[in-house]
Amino acid sequence: ARAGLPGVREIPNTHTANAYDVVGALCAELGIELPRGHSHRLDVNRLKKEETEYRVAQHLLVPSDYVQSTFVARGFAPEKLLRHQYGFDPASFAPSTRPRSGPFHALFLGAVEPRKGLHVALDAWRRSGAYASAEFSVYGRIVESYRRILNPYRSMPGVRFHGFTDDAAGVLRSADVLVLPSFEEGSALVTYEAQGCGVVPLVSDATGAQCVHEISGMIHPAGNAEVLADHFVRLTNDRALL
Repeated sequence: ARAGLPGVREIPNTHTANAYDVVGALCAELGIELPRGHSHRLDVNRLKKEETEYRVAQHLLVPSDYVQSTFVARGFAPEKLLRHQYGFDPASFAPSTRPRSGPFHALFLGAVEPRKGLHVALDAWRRSGAYASAEFSVYGRIVESYRRILNPYRSMPGVRFHGFTDDAAGVLRSADVLVLPSFEEGSALVTYEAQGCGVVPLVSDATGAQCVHEISGMIHPAGNAEVLADHFVRLTNDRALL
């Protein structure tokens, strides 16, 4: 910028101040603390550096309407924000060659941390009663302080915690739906990969997913377990809709 050269800055997540605010409030509500060094634990030096980068870049590349809204809310001119989009590798993330069989299978795949909202998904699963005849699999490393929040749901029938997997495509192809009830995201890559595998995204309106409600996915307000429970009920009971 000092040399007068135009530059753009990619924005992989929401405005960093928004990310810190949302996750900080959520952790306070849950009564937990993120470990030191976690990407969403407040770091004032990082925030200052990134806000300087935002200011001096000629344009900011934003991957979703949700990300764009967090910058507009902090006073950025819409013309400074350029939309772009992520994707997936269709050679790796493709639908199964055979139709799925067996009970309805919901999947959570990602970092198991507060902002991803797994506790909301499990609460919705309990409310829906889907556990009586369906399965819910969780793949990902758990942030240690978050375990206490998840423990009450571990004994529900059909819920399985599997830990980290390096076979995302295989795991996705085993499922009917991907559940991602995040409180904030940029544009979660796993939602693109799920769609590549023919898996329906059940996502919050804060995931930055590229899907249309009731056409290419189902979208609930972030944090709203009641609406997500309704989506579970509808899809477990209506195979034609699924």
